[in-house]
Amino acid sequence: MLQSRGFPKEGYLFVSFRNQALGVRGINEAIKAIVEKAFNGRAKEWMTKHLRDAFMNALLQARIPQEVKDSMVGHKREGAREDYALTEQTVKTSYTEAFKFLTINGYGSQGRKLEELEKKLETSSSELALQIAELRQQNTELKDALTRQEKNMYKLLQDSGKIPKSKEPET
Repeated sequence: MLQSRGFPKEGYLFVSFRNQALGVRGINEAIKAIVEKAFNGRAKEWMTKHLRDAFMNALLQARIPQEVKDSMVGHKREGAREDYALTEQTVKTSYTEAFKFLTINGYGSQGRKLEELEKKLETSSSELALQIAELRQQNTELKDALTRQEKNMYKLLQDSGKIPKSKEPET
């Protein structure tokens, strides 16, 4: 919709063909028509409020503070709080965090998937580093044990007279 309107920087998000702001009913009807085309026969199951529910769930998953959530879904802030404005940066940061949890038909944002993969990779890398360190330690211990065994065997062979006592073992 915004693309067809040339991504306007000002004005209403949803407008009628007369360039007037669409009310709640007009928005609901427009979205229902889209849902009807996209999900032939399932439009009756869908309500516009599901968009708000999905957005609120994303805000909850992103652990956005209640005061910011209220503002982002259009609720009036209570008491003295309504006198203090939220900065645009606060809202943008909160939206960026919540956007990771928004999905369309089960398909989420690539950013969240990338973040999850990075965490898994980081965890796997850490685990591998620990295993490598353990294996190196075991290797060192085995080398030390073999060296002790060689010295013991050499001493036993010297004591039995099979090797002259003047030679030093080669290590």
